[in-house]
Amino acid sequence: PSRRGAIDAGVVRESASAEDLRKLPLLREPFVAVLPPRHHARRRRPIPLAELAEEPFVLFPREVATTLYDEVMDLCRSAAFTPRVVQEAREWMTIVGLVEAGLGVSLVPASFARLRWGGVAYQELTGSRMRTSIFLCVPQVDCRPTALALFETAKEEIRQRR
Repeated sequence: PSRRGAIDAGVVRESASAEDLRKLPLLREPFVAVLPPRHHARRRRPIPLAELAEEPFVLFPREVATTLYDEVMDLCRSAAFTPRVVQEAREWMTIVGLVEAGLGVSLVPASFARLRWGGVAYQELTGSRMRTSIFLCVPQVDCRPTALALFETAKEEIRQRR
């Protein structure tokens, strides 16, 4: 959401740390590995993240999605390694394309596995409890009635499903 009132509500992967926004977590999901077509771990499910420690990685630059980038780095550190990033790309489809071309592996939120683009494999990871979240955000003050209604409806729907 814009702080200038240009956007009434937004769905974001990163939780904005702004005091002027109401944030509602909509989805929490694990990360999965994206593997190229001929990768040795393609057929095993799930795989330990530590198995990818020596692999080259294709990631997005930190400034594109700071929180998500930090979550990926924390996930790798929890498996006792720092990824060796050999290529960066700003768009997810480009990252998947570079993995498909064999430049390296990547880590993405599990919902990206639904893309089923190209010849990559999306593999579940063992031993990780780390999750990434998607949030619905609306302004804390001067929130338009329709945006507030959307927020409250989503909040009630989530409460009922628990």
